Amino acid sequence: MYREWDLPSPLVRCAWSATVEVNGTWLQPATEFWGLGFSSTADGPTAELLGPAAAPQEMCLRAGDTSWGVEFAAHVFFRGVSKDAATQVMPLPVHESTFELAGFALTLPAPTELSTLVDDLRRRGLLTAEEQVAAALDGRVDRTVSTRTLRRRVHSTVGLNRQQVAVIVRARQAFALLSEGVPVAEVVVRAGYSDQAHLTRSLRTLAGRTPREILLTDR
Repeated sequence: MYREWDLPSPLVRCAWSATVEVNGTWLQPATEFWGLGFSSTADGPTAELLGPAAAPQEMCLRAGDTSWGVEFAAHVFFRGVSKDAATQVMPLPVHESTFELAGFALTLPAPTELSTLVDDLRRRGLLTAEEQVAAALDGRVDRTVSTRTLRRRVHSTVGLNRQQVAVIVRARQAFALLSEGVPVAEVVVRAGYSDQAHLTRSLRTLAGRTPREILLTDR
């Protein structure tokens, strides 16, 4: 069971929680977002830095495990954390009731305490919003910086380039439309793909599933 909810911060895309009901695997789609994830498992608590990734990643799930976390806007970055080598899951050291991030010991939050965690990260100066990157990802042109500088700034902030992000955003839109039962031909037009083959290649690369598989399983 999975759910998302909003947090009162412009730095945050969403908060989320998930409970695993049966053992299995889950193919996590590609994403441009970074976040923090926490779990309660039979082996004890865990903390992870999550995202981004330009391809889907397989995750092993165990019945009874509970996870929760916060996903930040794509233009938000952690000071002291390198995003040059994009990988989707990076375990963080956990010591009883705290976890370590960028040299700080932070309290492991309950799902209801994620807003407090975000406030703590911001207060310590670990979260920074790069507005020029936000503008670039939205397609707004900033004439005050060179193309090369902006390209470097996007990659250092997000961990992916603008083209990769645009491809992921389009695939996410298509995935959502298909999950709502929108016909494939209509999704091709609404999501801006050249044809159905283009849509299929994109979704297989970024979500590990074809349009037909999404229509059959996500409605």
